[in-house]
Amino acid sequence: MEYLNKGKYYGIPNKIIKYGDILITDNEYVHSRVDWHYHENAYFTYLLSGSLVEINRKETLNCIPGTLLFHNCQEAHYNIKPEGYTRGFQVEFSSRWLREHGLNSESIEGTGSIASAQLKNIFNSIYIESVFEDEHSQLSIESLLLQFFAEMMRIKDVSVTGKPLWLKRVESILNDHTGSEITLQYLANETGVHPVHISRMFPRYFGANLGMYIRKLRVNKAVELILNTDLSLTQVSAACGFSDQSHFIRNFRSIYRISPLQFKKTIHP
Repeated sequence: MEYLNKGKYYGIPNKIIKYGDILITDNEYVHSRVDWHYHENAYFTYLLSGSLVEINRKETLNCIPGTLLFHNCQEAHYNIKPEGYTRGFQVEFSSRWLREHGLNSESIEGTGSIASAQLKNIFNSIYIESVFEDEHSQLSIESLLLQFFAEMMRIKDVSVTGKPLWLKRVESILNDHTGSEITLQYLANETGVHPVHISRMFPRYFGANLGMYIRKLRVNKAVELILNTDLSLTQVSAACGFSDQSHFIRNFRSIYRISPLQFKKTIHP
């Protein structure tokens, strides 16, 4: 089984950024199959184009654009790449960086897919910072990574204590109705829980108020449509429940600091 040192990935790197113990790689996958291997450092993979099958000791993950994976160090896996152009974005960090910031990779699950809207939002911001790199990007990316881990730990704590059943119902409604308007009263009627109690408890479990959470869900859905479809931005805007194009652009900018068109050009230059 091959052992890959820091910064080594199978493929052709389009861009490499080094910030001390943080290494960022925009990588084109070119091998149809990569046999069992493991890496010196923990890292994230964010698939930008194409498809990839990742197999580890526990599961098989079918990855499409927008899939975000965490790979702990020393975790063995192998990959199969179907035909076609496939591009991924990796953010790698050493065990020393984790220790210096009071983090422990052993407390984080091994290789696995990350679905949280909050976490994907943070990682999208990391990707965008790397594309529009300037003198502030290192500070921004390191801060975003720490924010990512803090949110990951918060989610882990919540999973231990468990969400109330009514709150799981709220989460399901919000995820299933990304493209339509949801009112607080509607959520109260559907769950039998008072609107004030919903408003007070929601941020404790989701790290954002209802309005911000819905906004992030819609923008993240827009990102996934841009990554996975040929829809125009007008069609993406409508599919995600924005009232008009200007509303879509304003919300996208408020979260990612760039327009949907600028983001689309980073994926399809």
